[in-house]
Amino acid sequence: KESSKHRNGKLPIRVMCVLDEFTNLGYIPNFIDRLATCSLMNMNYMILVQSIAQIKVMYGDCWKDILCNCDTYVHFQSISYLDCEYARHMIDDLICVEEIRYMPINECIVYVRGEKPFWDYIYDVEKHENYRFIK
Repeated sequence: KESSKHRNGKLPIRVMCVLDEFTNLGYIPNFIDRLATCSLMNMNYMILVQSIAQIKVMYGDCWKDILCNCDTYVHFQSISYLDCEYARHMIDDLICVEEIRYMPINECIVYVRGEKPFWDYIYDVEKHENYRFIK
């Protein structure tokens, strides 16, 4: 509603909505439509969940629509077959689900829209020079 008050329907400052433990927020009506159009309003959503199954429980078969509207997807080590199968599908390569399922805990697979997926290491924040300031 706020964006409609501004020129061209965009907010004057980019807004990032971080939805940590997304499914614990409860069902959000029209969320898929909002997710699909939020960038037009100068907004972004960052959805954080433990597994795809959590989204599936809350949004049923629409879980695919939610993930398809995300420009970036990071897959961490998981024992969930659904998560690993989705990651394998995103890689679109000759890799089996078990290779993803048993990937090292310090690695992840990153998918960015328009780019080839890549394996990477998870950054250890405790090694950052400023980490001592957040204790």
